[in-house]
Amino acid sequence: MVGWLQCFIVVRPSGSITRARVEGISVELGCDSFEIVNLYAAELPTSRSLDTEPLSLAWAEGRREIEQAVRKADTKAVLLGYGVGSPAGLQRTCYREQLRWLTKLLVSSGHAPWTYGDRPSHPSRWQRIAHRYRPGNSVYDLAPEILRQHEAGSPSGSWQGRDSVARVRASGVSGI
Repeated sequence: MVGWLQCFIVVRPSGSITRARVEGISVELGCDSFEIVNLYAAELPTSRSLDTEPLSLAWAEGRREIEQAVRKADTKAVLLGYGVGSPAGLQRTCYREQLRWLTKLLVSSGHAPWTYGDRPSHPSRWQRIAHRYRPGNSVYDLAPEILRQHEAGSPSGSWQGRDSVARVRASGVSGI
């Protein structure tokens, strides 16, 4: 599967660990390139900084960037890595609406997204998931077993697990 992996996280910037992990997973999913796209398209020091940010057009800009990424002709896979915590206050409402919108977009574009584990955990948390799964192994060693492909769930943006990379490969599906 030659093409792009699109990874969606919450806010900019993406650190070197995040970028390295997404790059490693893009290889596992058979993609030769990757792009990290943010739900909230403004630069913040941390995702927790979003709690105190005033409402802005960064949510709308995030939608524009996400839609461009999803609709690219060579987008072959989508990886959700925006984390499992919601921002506080008014930003929580915007965040949840963004996830509902993302769910609809992925369904309408035919993309069945992937996560590392059963939830859209941020790449900076993947080592914890790997350690709980099998201590002493790396994020990449366990990727075939831990990566999950999902079908769109409820309109609230939840995802229902479907298959691991290992099960998809065992079934003979090409491209992974």
